[in-house]
Amino acid sequence: MLDRAKLFKEITRVSDALFISYTDEYACARAVWQRITTDPSFADNVIAQQWSLPIPAWSGPLDATYDITEASAIYRVIAVDGSQIYPDRHQGTSCYLINVGCIVLNYGATDSYAQVATEPYVFTGDEDAAFLASSTDIVNALREAYEFEAGLARALRERETATDGMALLFDGSLIFWHLESKDASFKTYFINRYVTTLTALHEHHILYAAYVSMPRHREVSNLLRLALCNFDCTKQEAYAAIEHVTDAAVMNFFLQPGQRSTVFAYTGSLRALYPEPTRPHFFYLNTGYEIGRVEIPAWIARNQAACDCIASILLDQARKGHGYPVALAEAHEQAVVKGPDRDFFYQVITKYALQQKKRIEISPKSMKKRSIGI
Repeated sequence: MLDRAKLFKEITRVSDALFISYTDEYACARAVWQRITTDPSFADNVIAQQWSLPIPAWSGPLDATYDITEASAIYRVIAVDGSQIYPDRHQGTSCYLINVGCIVLNYGATDSYAQVATEPYVFTGDEDAAFLASSTDIVNALREAYEFEAGLARALRERETATDGMALLFDGSLIFWHLESKDASFKTYFINRYVTTLTALHEHHILYAAYVSMPRHREVSNLLRLALCNFDCTKQEAYAAIEHVTDAAVMNFFLQPGQRSTVFAYTGSLRALYPEPTRPHFFYLNTGYEIGRVEIPAWIARNQAACDCIASILLDQARKGHGYPVALAEAHEQAVVKGPDRDFFYQVITKYALQQKKRIEISPKSMKKRSIGI
């Protein structure tokens, strides 16, 4: 049990370190931003060679802004999210669960409605033997695969009756960061599974995007670091003055509510793993509540109308959700596995074990949590 009186003392002790002002860093970053956006040679210097800092590619003015038109009163949005119960050795079984939640919000002249659905998937744990990875990593990678596949399946169904704009939204990233350090077999299996779904979305011309709330990415802000070190990345001390500046902070310099940035291309090493039409691109969106990051595939990035459609739907959804896209929030609510759900999951497993006269060993620690007596 938390001792709240002691907690107050602890927070008081560290409060000076908790609330640090980065005003000076932002002022420095703003000055550098104004300089590089008015320097016609800067872009040429950036693309002249490879850099150790992750930076994006772009075309046109770096500080270009695009006013987002109001979303049509008639459109359909599909959102998918996932949750899980990780393997727990204290429960006497190696099985785990992935739960995928999906919502369809239809905004129509006469037939507005919401449809929700969830789909649980149970795994025995035997599948893990094929990979040199922790069970947590496997569950996370599988969850993303099932989210993509559920989104594709639902979008294909909805497309048959959607007469106006339709978009499929995912929570998080289209860049497979979680695979970057994995062994070859693990990476190959999941990359193939992911891009199969993303390619199908492209082939069926289904608009899709991933939304990142409170993004901490630094690709765009790394352009400021390149300028500060005069394109010599070994001089890290030269850009220490903007250590905490993120892309979102940079976008706050010039993006007004209801505007988006230019589209940037992700150029990291994972890019080569994607078929060209599905390679990740991104832009930043000022929803009026936050600077959000929107990730889209290359085939949408090349289509101004498609980008505008995605941006207008996300802006409308963020406004309806008072800051966070309402469809994604509701998909999360459908997907999330809460404490009672977890208890029920293990109760059902125990019930089947008893019915089949199988022995299941629950650890004393878990038993103690279920019934604590003094």
